[in-house]
Amino acid sequence: MNKINFKISARQDLKNIKEYIFRMSFSLENSNKIYNEIMANIFALKIFPLMYPIFKWWIRVMTVRKKYRIFYEVNENKKEVIILYIFWAEQDYDSLIH
Repeated sequence: MNKINFKISARQDLKNIKEYIFRMSFSLENSNKIYNEIMANIFALKIFPLMYPIFKWWIRVMTVRKKYRIFYEVNENKKEVIILYIFWAEQDYDSLIH
């Protein structure tokens, strides 16, 4: 079983997504539902960290709801998954990941 760690940028990305959903839907229930779904997918990486494809170099990408892309890396020596970024699928994330 792997440990999940979030970079500060990923925590902020997740917060921004949750706030945006709330602002657009005026529904705390809806924003919490999507937030919880994203988090459940992230925590599934504890068991299956290598199940998603490599995007660039050693960075893997998971898609949730066809709208959110979660970029992460796996450190097999430390048995940890590091969540790097969480983007909207429409964002130009290719140029943002370096």
